[in-house]
Amino acid sequence: MVRNRVMLRQNYDYEMRTDDFGPQGTLFTFTKRLQSKALALSMFVFAAGLYKSCYSSEQYFSKNFIWVVAIVLPVLAVIRSLTTVHTETLLVMSTVGVTIKRCTLLGTTSKFFDSRHIQDIVILEVISMHKIVFQLVVLPKTHSSSSSKEKTFPLLLGFKPKLSDLQAIYRETQEKLHLLNNSKR
Repeated sequence: MVRNRVMLRQNYDYEMRTDDFGPQGTLFTFTKRLQSKALALSMFVFAAGLYKSCYSSEQYFSKNFIWVVAIVLPVLAVIRSLTTVHTETLLVMSTVGVTIKRCTLLGTTSKFFDSRHIQDIVILEVISMHKIVFQLVVLPKTHSSSSSKEKTFPLLLGFKPKLSDLQAIYRETQEKLHLLNNSKR
């Protein structure tokens, strides 16, 4: 019998839902809050204000500058809202592998990692600009004939979850992958 345990964590930036299907697997779903829509709306209001001030100004340079800003800002806001990852799911199935799916307004992309080709899933500390960021990554199995560079595949890039959430995901994935390794022996 399959047990289905659902856990929901809400954070300031995102919402994390965990669906545990027992030994078969676990589904982690991250959903972003509506910040990108608020950003697009604020950019539109700002551009409309600039457009309005263009008619009240008598200077030629400021009119052209205001026109450029009034056109460029909404375009940038639309591009950002189209490319922002709104939903990201990580499906860990003990007998099959790991699937990551990212959804934006432009479409959905997914990547599958076969369980036979996964060495481990780990949490790495990465220095990014001026801060330390934690990332969940897949380490693929390497062969002796392959190059000496090991390639890692980061997961959940669109959300950058907090360390406590990454640790919860790590424990669940290790449990599922451990079940798979024990069943092969």
